[in-house]
Amino acid sequence: MGGQALGSVVWALVAGAVGAQVAPLAGAGLLMLRAVTVRWWPLHPATGRLDRTPVSYLPEPAPAFEPLPVDGPVQVVKTYRVPKENVPRFLDAMERVGRSRRRTGAMRWDLHCDSTDTDSYVEEFLVPSWEEHLRQHSDRLTGADRGYEEAAEALVEGPPQVQHLFPPGSG
Repeated sequence: MGGQALGSVVWALVAGAVGAQVAPLAGAGLLMLRAVTVRWWPLHPATGRLDRTPVSYLPEPAPAFEPLPVDGPVQVVKTYRVPKENVPRFLDAMERVGRSRRRTGAMRWDLHCDSTDTDSYVEEFLVPSWEEHLRQHSDRLTGADRGYEEAAEALVEGPPQVQHLFPPGSG
């Protein structure tokens, strides 16, 4: 937030000091320098250790009707039973799951605790279309994503209940 505005001020000062023709060349030079140094100073150090092997580990969804590829948005709802002693570790694990969902195509991701059943946690994420959700299952997941989900599901009782919700009139 505000990075572009601050950058505009900085580059205006640079252009004022060295000239409007030299400032873009200085910016290009800094970008090339960054490209050369990324091996030693990665943008995010933890990403170098991630398992980026493509995997397809989620079961294919089996809706009661045949959705069209463009049907959507699709609201995916997963309900987990989490023993009280596992809640802090589960919440930590689900933060990584949420980042994975957004990286693989979710427009929104949320995790809620049921106020009437405090062992029940509901994960919801919204995907633009059925086709996009199927791509989450088959094309976009990595070994790291599988590890995040396995870490979260190791802390729950039984498999999560999964629902795929469509707008009325779909299919």
